[in-house]
Amino acid sequence: MAYQKRLSILLIFSILLAFVVIPLNQSAAKSADNDLKELKVEQGEKDQGMQLEASFLEDSSKKRHNIIVNNTDDARIVEHYISDKMVSKATYYKNKDMVVTVDENGKKIEQKASDLVKKIEKNNNIEQSMSTKSDWYLVDSKYSSTWDAFGYLYQRDSIQDTEYYYLNISEGTLVSTALSIIDIIVTKGGLKAVLRSLGYVIAGQYIDDDIIGSFDATRYQEDLEGYSQGELGIVSYRYSVEATHQGQTVKEFDGGDQRSNDELLDAAIYFVAVNY
Repeated sequence: MAYQKRLSILLIFSILLAFVVIPLNQSAAKSADNDLKELKVEQGEKDQGMQLEASFLEDSSKKRHNIIVNNTDDARIVEHYISDKMVSKATYYKNKDMVVTVDENGKKIEQKASDLVKKIEKNNNIEQSMSTKSDWYLVDSKYSSTWDAFGYLYQRDSIQDTEYYYLNISEGTLVSTALSIIDIIVTKGGLKAVLRSLGYVIAGQYIDDDIIGSFDATRYQEDLEGYSQGELGIVSYRYSVEATHQGQTVKEFDGGDQRSNDELLDAAIYFVAVNY
């Protein structure tokens, strides 16, 4: 009887332990999107270069972050604001392999960019990649009750460019430093893809865990054709950036036609309906 009682207690303890351990393991494997909410990126031109501004809410602290990137031929400057207060500013001097960061207290930190990130050269023939396009495939369709017709949207992808990096960024590095040395942040989709990929290590103005390993980014051109009633109704294109880090891949719009698939299908159906 005593043995059965001890066995029952042991079984109950094992079940309770399983409920405790499993959620802890799941939370340890944070996804890139868990702590960045309301992520938006705007792009424009400033002083002979490109300027981008990213805005997001850090879920754990509930504080608003703004990151401003100014990119010129010689340098890339990244300013990081939290609740409208500048917490760091990093300047990456492209021709000197040097990144200089000033923190919120005015402390200057100088580092070799190549100690933090290395671009890996691979035998990629981009011209061949661009000429070798994917087959057309159906990406979306819809029925329009207005025109009593179906629309079909087809897509064909081609690689524009691929960059391969090896990151060696230590815990405690300022966020502006880490972002300034990754080349693909100079486009709207590239900056958003980097933030989504690395967002899991952003804690305030710092990186809160080591970022060591590969980071790959590919830019695609997506050709689009919309058909209705067997006739071509629309031709367009858009770009996207796909980033892969630690086995996780994110994809972001990076220019071209900003209409949704639904809007493109509406345009194709309408054009065919009124012209054929």
